[in-house]
Amino acid sequence: MPARFISPRAIERLAVEMREEANSPSKPPVDVAQLAEAFGCEVIYVDFTPDTVSARVRRHDHDAYDYLLEVNAFDSPKRQRFSIAHELAHAVLHDDAEDEFDFVEDRKPLADYADPADMYKEVQANMLAAALLMPEQAVRREWARLDDVDDLAALFDTSRDSAYWRLNNLKLLVNG
Repeated sequence: MPARFISPRAIERLAVEMREEANSPSKPPVDVAQLAEAFGCEVIYVDFTPDTVSARVRRHDHDAYDYLLEVNAFDSPKRQRFSIAHELAHAVLHDDAEDEFDFVEDRKPLADYADPADMYKEVQANMLAAALLMPEQAVRREWARLDDVDDLAALFDTSRDSAYWRLNNLKLLVNG
């Protein structure tokens, strides 16, 4: 099934709505596990063998949860936080309730996805994950104060790469 287009502005609005619905403050760092649970995800940490998978989300048959979100127990805590946000994004954006729902995040570049619809779903999930972990208004406020990618990443408890791409996508980085 093709991925439906969702604008970056709509993704930003969705992240705000999700945090509000879950009573999750936008001040850093966002409690992403609590956010996932508020949206029906049971988060568990597993040993993926072989170690080529970061996370997986699928429908859950448990009475208290709609989704089972499995995270690689051996990834760094920052990677785990992004994986939780990314898989939550798939649950919110890509479960059409008609088809089988099972997303497995292999460690591969976006360009390696053979199906453009699958690649676009990954891009959407990355965008929503970043917006959940690093709320736009908080990033803008803290970037004006800190003006350092490493400090921003530390404040939001994300990787430097995640913080860099969030700043870049929000057009907050000034070229040379």
